[in-house]
Amino acid sequence: MNRAALLSLSHDDLIALIPAQHAQIEAQARQISGLTERLAELVTEAISFQRLAQLMAEVFGVTISESAIANILARAQAPLIAAAEPLA
Repeated sequence: MNRAALLSLSHDDLIALIPAQHAQIEAQARQISGLTERLAELVTEAISFQRLAQLMAEVFGVTISESAIANILARAQAPLIAAAEPLA
């Protein structure tokens, strides 16, 4: 929704929009979380970052750089290690 449309809404209309926007943000967060998990799975299969970026574009329609993949995996490293410890 553009700015002009938002400014034309009443207070009640704006309040009614919040749950819809919140649900949309949660859905996007779940999608990102799922992509992060899938990226981690693919990397454990020894796929190069270049090929991984290509796969993300072909399979999920997501354009992502190799450095973005490296950053995602760096952030995911500690939770992945913690999750794997009980299995060892």
